[in-house]
Amino acid sequence: MDARKATFLVMQLEMLKLDAVVPELKDPRMQRYFEITASGEVMTDEYLARLHMHASVRPFVSTAAWAAYSVYSNIVSAAIGKMKMLKIGQDPRRFFTEVHWAAILPGVLPADESRLVGTDSEHGLQWVLARLEERLASELQRSLGEGAAGLDSITDAKRILEATDKIETSRIEEQLRRDAPPGALKS
Repeated sequence: MDARKATFLVMQLEMLKLDAVVPELKDPRMQRYFEITASGEVMTDEYLARLHMHASVRPFVSTAAWAAYSVYSNIVSAAIGKMKMLKIGQDPRRFFTEVHWAAILPGVLPADESRLVGTDSEHGLQWVLARLEERLASELQRSLGEGAAGLDSITDAKRILEATDKIETSRIEEQLRRDAPPGALKS
């Protein structure tokens, strides 16, 4: 529920044409737009810290449930980061690598749904988040019910968690490179 608070940012970014927005970032009207839309609790460092602290529940949920949450929270965290960049007048495409969500969605979403991601305006990240919420709720209900996850779902969840861990590691490495004095780190 906490991660869900930031889904409106995902929707905003999905609707923005960054090629048109970025050249206008210095315009006071555009700055005002981002002051209004990129504000509130979800834009605070405390909110992001809270999202990362949810990892403390990982041992208490199934691997498949954690995989769905992990993908969901990564999508939301990336949207927050991109909005922060726009708000300070920077092009997020210069600082964020494009994460190919389609690579980590198989296994979390059924194969027929994974193939739909990005095929049209109806199947964008907002749709993905809704499907992930449904999958997470279903997995939590199942894990509270009778059975354990099947071998296929455990294998898929492990692959997804490894992929999201790589995304997080690359973000940390990028931050270290940006913050380090010139020549301090080897590429």
